[in-house]
Amino acid sequence: MESNIAQMQHSTALYPHILWLAAGLVAMPMAAHATSDAKPAAHAASRKPPQTRNHADWLKQAQTLEQSEAWAALLEWAEKWAASDSRSAMARYVQGRAYSGLKRYPEAIGAYLHTLRLNPDDVYALNNLGNAYRQIGRFPGCLAELSRGLARQSGLHPRLV
Repeated sequence: MESNIAQMQHSTALYPHILWLAAGLVAMPMAAHATSDAKPAAHAASRKPPQTRNHADWLKQAQTLEQSEAWAALLEWAEKWAASDSRSAMARYVQGRAYSGLKRYPEAIGAYLHTLRLNPDDVYALNNLGNAYRQIGRFPGCLAELSRGLARQSGLHPRLV
């Protein structure tokens, strides 16, 4: 992370406040994002046919894969989830996490943007979208998304953050 910050310091003369925002930010894991009502299934979620899995089954397996940093397997899981439930913002968020873990940031950006189309108030997706923009050197996008996320979380107008 130090090298990323050093690169940002060199190339962000117009955006010095990004350094403060980005220095302490890391990708938001699904455990922080998951809803509290998601209960783990009593059986192995990965063995159930896709049409019988519920949100909690999908989420539990995704969290397990994320915690073990099995990014390729997480991406495959997220793609199956998104195919089985095209309106699931969480499935698209999980895709973004997997792409970020694989350092495929342009694809992560697409997944987070899809998440935000389905759930515009998702501060975790905004945070991770800002981080993905930072990783590819799009600092104005980074600042804009991180500011939107902070504004949504704090209830302030984005220009006040």
